[in-house]
Amino acid sequence: MSYISVISLETAKNYLRVDDDLTEDDNSITSMINAALRHIENYTNVLVYARDKSYDFDDEVLRVYDYPINSTITADVTSERKSLYTNYSGSVSLLELNVGYVDPLEVPDDLIQVALEMIDIMYYIQKGGESKAVITPLMQDILDSNKRFII
Repeated sequence: MSYISVISLETAKNYLRVDDDLTEDDNSITSMINAALRHIENYTNVLVYARDKSYDFDDEVLRVYDYPINSTITADVTSERKSLYTNYSGSVSLLELNVGYVDPLEVPDDLIQVALEMIDIMYYIQKGGESKAVITPLMQDILDSNKRFII
């Protein structure tokens, strides 16, 4: 899976009101889909598609903020789920998990909307349109409410 399986090129073009016949911007729009969803993942630790991921154990307990956690690949670890993270403990140096949404339809709708709005902003700025706020207060509130950690 990839970001394009979460927001298809067709969905993004429809949101942008770009005709399906116009294909000259397809690579740029695909890149914008990737950038928007990657930013959302980096900011919230909500992973929009499933993948295997490795985590280094520095101490006896490892706190994993990534969500959702589908399965533990590494044996001989125990987990304790908290509201914003999961603690793992064990005598291993590397923890391997499968994390992220398996079904793209399960990705929270509000995060998809933020991604589409970010794509819209990037697309019309690239086209020389009038620049609007990069991230509106509503978009920021949505990102903050989905954030898996507090600084």
